[in-house]
Amino acid sequence: KNIDNLSRNAASFTIKAQLNDEGIITGNIAIQFTGQNAYAYKKSLGNYSIEELKEYWGDEIGCDITDYQGFAPDSILNQASSKATFSKQAIVNESMLYLNPLLIDYVKESPFTAVNRKYPIEFDYNKLIHYNIELSIPENYQINEIPKTTTIINTDKTLSCKFISSQSGNKIKIQFMFEDFDTMFIRL
Repeated sequence: KNIDNLSRNAASFTIKAQLNDEGIITGNIAIQFTGQNAYAYKKSLGNYSIEELKEYWGDEIGCDITDYQGFAPDSILNQASSKATFSKQAIVNESMLYLNPLLIDYVKESPFTAVNRKYPIEFDYNKLIHYNIELSIPENYQINEIPKTTTIINTDKTLSCKFISSQSGNKIKIQFMFEDFDTMFIRL
């Protein structure tokens, strides 16, 4: 029997942040882990100090972490969470300011580094990555452009990527979801 979808393997990021007049983004991030992501996170909680975890997560998401807490309520449950306070400098170019719409780094580097790709490609487990972001900008700023809402699904529907953006006054809201429903990808 196929037990691939027995557990939901997910990482859900909730970010509330503000941009100041100097182009510095500050805010709070809460991360909820389930399934294999939770077990991996719980393992890291037991092996590293809070200072080491602050440094690791700061490097991983490309931000300065000033406060960090990790929670793993029970070693049997497949859930864990963390929360942090962060800051990050936006890219400022004369009269323009540029932001990564996810605010933090989603992918630090490509997992596909081989010159020649051998198929099939097998991942450890299926997963869902979800970002829910709210960014407040100063009242005196004008937004020229936000990313367009889009959905991409591969032909066999084993991968899905959704990006939803909206603006209301000085608030920008972004939702990003990436889900793979299969662990084996065969070249077509």
